[in-house]
Amino acid sequence: MPAGVFGPPPVPGQNGGTDPYPAPWEPSPKKTPKAVAVAIAVGGCLVVAAAVFCMVAVGADVLARAADGFAQLRQEAAAPPAAGGGGAAAPIGPPSIPDVGQGGDADAKGSDAPAVDAAATDETGAKGLPHGWDPSAGYAVAEETFSQQFDEDMGAYGLRVHMDFDVAYPRFEGDFDHLDAVNGAIRDAAMTVPDRYYFEPDKDARTNMRHAAKVAEGAPFSGVPAGCDALLSSEVDYAVTYNDDGFASIAFADHYLIGSAYSEYEALRCVNVDLSTGESFELDSVLTLTEDMANAWADDFLASDENAEFTLGLWGRDEFVRALRGEGAQDHGDRVSATFYVDPQGRIVLGVTFAVSDGEGSISRGWHDAVVPADVLEKAKKQSAFWDLVTPEA
Repeated sequence: MPAGVFGPPPVPGQNGGTDPYPAPWEPSPKKTPKAVAVAIAVGGCLVVAAAVFCMVAVGADVLARAADGFAQLRQEAAAPPAAGGGGAAAPIGPPSIPDVGQGGDADAKGSDAPAVDAAATDETGAKGLPHGWDPSAGYAVAEETFSQQFDEDMGAYGLRVHMDFDVAYPRFEGDFDHLDAVNGAIRDAAMTVPDRYYFEPDKDARTNMRHAAKVAEGAPFSGVPAGCDALLSSEVDYAVTYNDDGFASIAFADHYLIGSAYSEYEALRCVNVDLSTGESFELDSVLTLTEDMANAWADDFLASDENAEFTLGLWGRDEFVRALRGEGAQDHGDRVSATFYVDPQGRIVLGVTFAVSDGEGSISRGWHDAVVPADVLEKAKKQSAFWDLVTPEA
């Protein structure tokens, strides 16, 4: 979140604009000294009164606009706006739990929105991700949503948490032997944050939420609504980036907050699935993330994102590339992670999610995706059934 975006606007006259101070008052030479003295006294009182009035009016205006800015931030934090690839911690593997029931009210924790046709005709989909849906493949796709706002006392955290979920994902419909496995993998990728932090909080989730709530306690612009101790928000959109008779690739963009607006992230998650077997393909089962591939991604990042130089500079480009490959000099945990999807042209796209800092207060969170160059890709391929399903264009 850029520094200085929120806060009171400058007082008129401080940073340009008209001068708020009038020209010095001068007595008329036609007045007697006594009249001049009286005029000076009266005029002085008027000037002081006017100055006090201006200060009160300007101060009230500043406070009002600051309050409006805080209210706007709270609203945005509670219901995050759509945003391009930027702002995220590494993806979290959700626990395996039963599907969330569709229909019902907030207590049912499901969505009352009906399934709709999600076939896309646009060239770009969610947050700039490419649409590649081919309706001639012989099956249909509908959209599922999990959209809820509510407050709840959560025993797992010992906190009252404001929830704001707006998650969308596709559901495939057709004559598949493993349709449940296909749709299960898709659903789990989309519902990562609600699964881990709401339905079944694990030990790490409990630690993260309590820490975030403590940091936000009493802090300005936390975004936590009155009457609550923390907030949990996840806004997920998606694009079916490629599909044919036997394979589909889906990319999800998640904008989420854990605890407060200070813990705001974005993540890219992908599902690449064999529709005939239900098998999902992860990056490390299909490709070796070589140094050439990591550097090609970094080159694309620098060429297309104005914040890339700052992001890579927090650790240094070489260390960032090593961390991406799991060879960093430091233990970076899951602060940098990679996934992939297949674009409408059949090309392999490497997506990298990052949440990095220099340890001194400078932070960058986000994700960036870049097509893997054909020559780099050829040297990185692993033996996998994936390549029988997808033949990347040269």
